[in-house]
Amino acid sequence: MLTAIQDSWKRWKNRKWEGDGLPYIPHTKAEIQEMLDLIGVASIEDLFADIPKEVLFDEEHPFDGKSEMEVMREMGAMLGENRTGPLFMGAGCYNHYVPAAVASILSRSEFFTSYTQYQPELSQGFLRALFEYQTFICQLTGMEVSNISMYDWASALGEAALMSARITKKRCNILVPKTTHPVRVQVLKTYMKGAGLNLIETGFDAGTGQLDIEDLKRAVNDTTAMVYMESPNVFGVIDETAQTVSEIANEAGSMFVFGTDMLSLSILTPPAEYNADIVIGDAQSMGNPVNFGGSQLGVMACKKQYVRDIPGRLVGKTHDGEGREGFVLTLQTREQHIRRQKATSNICTNHALNALAATVYIALMGAGGLSELGSLLIKRPQEVAEKINDLSGWRAPLFSSHHFREFVAVSDTDPELINHKLLEEGITGGLVLRDWYPELGNAVLYCVTECCSDEDIERLLEVLEAN
Repeated sequence: MLTAIQDSWKRWKNRKWEGDGLPYIPHTKAEIQEMLDLIGVASIEDLFADIPKEVLFDEEHPFDGKSEMEVMREMGAMLGENRTGPLFMGAGCYNHYVPAAVASILSRSEFFTSYTQYQPELSQGFLRALFEYQTFICQLTGMEVSNISMYDWASALGEAALMSARITKKRCNILVPKTTHPVRVQVLKTYMKGAGLNLIETGFDAGTGQLDIEDLKRAVNDTTAMVYMESPNVFGVIDETAQTVSEIANEAGSMFVFGTDMLSLSILTPPAEYNADIVIGDAQSMGNPVNFGGSQLGVMACKKQYVRDIPGRLVGKTHDGEGREGFVLTLQTREQHIRRQKATSNICTNHALNALAATVYIALMGAGGLSELGSLLIKRPQEVAEKINDLSGWRAPLFSSHHFREFVAVSDTDPELINHKLLEEGITGGLVLRDWYPELGNAVLYCVTECCSDEDIERLLEVLEAN
């Protein structure tokens, strides 16, 4: 047996590869020459003849070739320099625990793509999963129709503005409160720029952090296409003005668009009960880990009467000629399958894989698990805010409303200096709000999830107290 292995090794070692000495290079030298002859050049270098010689790299490559083992060792050493620790920053991307089963199911080859299937009749399993995603979103929001994902909350907001303008026809004003995440507002402005829409921002109550109803009433008129609000808003405040805002929008003939984090709907009132026309948001916190600001999962749902105006893909359930249940991509003529200028949207590649992650997460957690987590995300931040408020030189929470997962605290000390001290202790502090809301002074947005242990919180409080 050993002799056979040795003979096999000798044959492999002495073999003359026709490529560049490696068996996995796909093209042989003969194939490369054939392609060069067909193109009409003498060498591969001739393909770069148009590049000025002074910018070409003509020295020896500074890197030595390494084996897989050596590369893994060096990468491991580099990764070992990373520091991980307690995370108290959210502001749109949240660190929640993701069950191992989520990644396991996503990694299956039948699922592992961000694309919606181009031959849906051959992808019944994935379409069924996406249909379940739509079902879950409709159950959480109370709405009748959901698409199978937008890119993120910001793109969903932009699409909601365009959708509202289409439905209300000649109206051109989009009303957005200043409690909307500023990054989403920037994306919204980009969407509106080419559509001839105008952005009108309304204020918020300095005591509660909720939308200023009187300011909204003054802004709404017969040119208003969309009235928008978020709850929980950028401050983590649960805005209790939704019913009033809905009535104001409906009386003006405007579309009422409600933005929310899907995880909050495990414990808060579904937007459909406020008569929302469109619901948007993000489900990143459901089964999608944080990774340099992503990956996000934009959500959009609406009333059934607007189904032909909603952007994105829709999965429908039907029966074939033999009566068997099946799933299809339905109402596709709303999308890029028609002339570009007439399409409701030109979103193509979407976040179907992230939607699958959310579907698996919701199924694993169940209604009871989601409700329990939602309750914790109201109770625990309040407890932490009260402890910070007991520290000298701190006030928390800044706003008197109920909060979900996040709250604003204000310090007598420069919060940037405090965050630097926290980093020295291996802790990521909250988001300093000075650039977005200078009127709030030394305000910091802290996020507390189930991943923040009692020990993590004590470490945070120790640094805050010392500084």
